[in-house]
This record gives sequence, structure tokens and C-alpha cells, in this order.
Amino acid sequence: MADDLTRIHEELASDGVYVHPSLRGLVSKADEADLEHQVTAAEHTTYVVVWPLRDNDTYGGKASDLLTRLHDKFPDPGIYLSTTTRLEPTDYSSVEVDGRQWGVPGQPDGELNDYSIEMVVDLEEHQDVPSAMSRSIELLSMDPARVEKLQDKLLAEHSADYREENPREDDDGWLPGGLTTVVVALVAVFVAWRVAVSFRKQAKPAPLPKSALKQIRAARARETLSLAHDESQALGEQLDELEIAPGDDQQAWQAALDHYAAVRRLLTPEEPDELDAVGALVLTRRGRDALETARAGKAWAPSPTCYLNPLHGRAGKERRVEWQGRTLEVPLCPDCLTALRRKKAPDILDVVRRGKPVHYFETDAEPWASTGYGSLEPDLVTRLQAGLQ
Repeated sequence: MADDLTRIHEELASDGVYVHPSLRGLVSKADEADLEHQVTAAEHTTYVVVWPLRDNDTYGGKASDLLTRLHDKFPDPGIYLSTTTRLEPTDYSSVEVDGRQWGVPGQPDGELNDYSIEMVVDLEEHQDVPSAMSRSIELLSMDPARVEKLQDKLLAEHSADYREENPREDDDGWLPGGLTTVVVALVAVFVAWRVAVSFRKQAKPAPLPKSALKQIRAARARETLSLAHDESQALGEQLDELEIAPGDDQQAWQAALDHYAAVRRLLTPEEPDELDAVGALVLTRRGRDALETARAGKAWAPSPTCYLNPLHGRAGKERRVEWQGRTLEVPLCPDCLTALRRKKAPDILDVVRRGKPVHYFETDAEPWASTGYGSLEPDLVTRLQAGLQ
């Protein structure tokens, strides 16, 4: 990692832009030259880092971690922009840019001062890295009030598009996937992102009989349990076959063993509760990650899963979600973020309780509900052990 940071710093000190060699297919030499010209002309010292972030990499897939470590090692003042794990567009998301700043006159260190910039780039749905990064630099040079007006305009357009595609009927009933109707206000951690997103009833297809819905839910529960058994068995076999090598991280190894032991306890009953089966999957995947990290000789820390649905895997940025009068800052996966941005209902994990579908975090299933399967409180193993005592 130290060599990575040194290479990045040397290139930034030279021309203000670093492009990882593996991403040359996304950012050409000509694109890089254009970005270099932009950062040279910027009002404040600006740096651009194009890095192949991945969820399970040294930086946990977080641009904030990469940039913070870079600045800690080489504390040059300025505005730092970086790519995220969203390097290419998909059917559900566009290219994303993240940023940090240090030593900018009159502005606090840390998050970008004008947070509307990231929101505008996201709403404009840029399809390639050069476009998203160039637009970010351009927005940095604009008056913040103008950027905020642009953000409001884009939000209004997206909202109008949503209303046109999804005519509102009434406020009662069900959302697709059996979710109860709720109103969720997604407000970014940043004050500038003042967005309220309402999930309304969609135009309904012909309703399924209750017996069919019950069978569908039962099938989903069986699938989750089967997957938990399969993945935990694979982890157990890995742990049996491997031995701790001199270069391995012993604490990470122990974490892998502890997670596997917790999984076996959860799957001991003949028919575990569906939320326990989901918990077993989350713990198994954390155990596997801990084992891989141990074998690489690195310290391990659990990565948060998506708060709305832990089956979505690792989460990215935290967002402030207002839910039934409560406000939480929770990590969300790219799919849920995209659904919220597009004013669509995210795929929230729900289960049947007393004959009615409810979201998992509205149940009394612990430690899952209060910790968000580790998204709010990372140490799931300790919480689980405390509950079993």
C-alpha cells in the first residue's frame, strides 16, 4: 500500500492527475491531458485520482479511505477527487466521484465543502470516468448557490419523470415485493442534500392468492437456508484444510474461526428462523473475508453490509435515512442508493411475522434488528455470543 501511495503522490506532484495503469481503457492519455489542464486552471489546488477500488481491497472499496491515507502520508493541501467502485455505468447506476479536502482557506478539512457537487454528478448520470471527473472539477469552480440551484432543478426533473412513469393511486396498500407503504426521506449526510423521497403504491398487477404468496416466501426462506449451509460448509472445509502460516495475521485467523463457530450455532436447529439463516450467511461471508485477509498477512475489520438488505452484500457510502420519525445514518449498497435516487422502492429484507410482512429491522429478532446485521454495530460475533449466554 505504501508503494501505491508513493506512486500516486509522485504523479500528483508532477501534473495533478493519477490514472492507474489497469484503468487506461477507461481514461485515455488524451483524457488525462484534458483533466491535467483543468486542475492546473482550478482556483484551488486540485488533484484527481483514478483508482480501481474494489469492495474487498486494502481501502475497503472507499475513496475516502484511499484519499485520507494518501493525505496522511503526504499532507499536501488541496481538493482531492477520486473514482469509487462505480467506474462504469450499469442498467441501474452511473459513474460516481467522491472527494475530500484539506487546507482549503476558509473551509473545514475532510468532506468536500460544497456537497451538492457529488449529488449533481450523480443525478446527471455520467457514463464514463473522464466526463464525471471533468464535470466535478467544473462544478468546483462554480458559485455554490448556482450548484445548489442546479441540484434542485435535476431533482425536480427526476421527480417529474418518476411521477409520469409511476402514476399515484392512493397512499394505502402494498409496494412491489410485498413491502408495506412507507415514506422514506433520503437526506445525504450533507445538509445540501435536502431530498425527501416518498414511496407510493405502484400500479398493481393482478393480485396473487395468499396461498401463492406463502409458497413464494417459503421457497425464498428455503433458498436462503440452503445457501447458508452451502457457503458455511465451504468455509469449514477451508479452515480444516489450511494451517496458520508464519506470515498470516493471527487475529484475522481467529476472527475467521469465531465467525464460523457462530454460524454453526445458528444453523444447529433443524429449521432455523429465516433471519438467523440470513445472519449465518452474513457471518459466513465475513469469516471468509477474514480468512482471506489473514492469509494475506493483514489485519482484518468487518465491512458493513447494506442496512436495507444484508443479502445485497457490502455497503458503500452512509446516507441519512428518516424512518418513521427516527433518523439513522446507515450504509447502503449501490443498488439501494440507485433505487432511492430514482425514486423507486429499494429491495428491503422483509419477513412474515404474525401473518404480516414486516421489514427485518422492525422485528424483535436480535442481534439482527438493532445492529442492521452489523451495518450499525460491526462486531456481530460479540453481540451474538452475549445473546446466547
